[in-house]
Amino acid sequence: MSSPNKIPSDPPAIQYSSSPLSRTPSSMVRSKDRSFDGSGTRSVVSDLVNDRRERSGQSNKLNIQSSPLAERNRKDEQSRKLNEMRTTRNDKKRIERRGGLDKMEEMVMDGEKAIEDKRLHHNATEHSIPAELAADIEKEQQEEMELYDDDLIEFIEQKEQWERELEEMMSEFSIT
Repeated sequence: MSSPNKIPSDPPAIQYSSSPLSRTPSSMVRSKDRSFDGSGTRSVVSDLVNDRRERSGQSNKLNIQSSPLAERNRKDEQSRKLNEMRTTRNDKKRIERRGGLDKMEEMVMDGEKAIEDKRLHHNATEHSIPAELAADIEKEQQEEMELYDDDLIEFIEQKEQWERELEEMMSEFSIT
């Protein structure tokens, strides 16, 4: 059924699905009588141009209907995923550079041991006695020991003196 108003160069009628999300025709129904140009060949160029116009019109409608916030959220989500992928990749590279997880654990333990050794060394130097003071204390102790030795020698001599006197007294009593 061709309409009386239809010009032979008009494009064929194309029917699209009623879904606004569909960008491609779900069923393209072209009229049986293709338009022919004056030389008797079909106008493929006009068919392609019309198809593209209709598709771009549909996609423009979709772009107009989409929310600017949805676009921003999509971009934010995309950048977040890219950052996560970048972080994961960098973490893997760091682990590989450090020789794997076992080597990293050893490095951490060695670092903690070095820190603990430094802390202990600092405490030891803070609470240690300077060499000069130690020498002075040792000298004083030696002098005290010498005095003690002198007193002890004097006491032993005194004891021996008393023992002799006691023996003399005992010998006088026994003779009589």
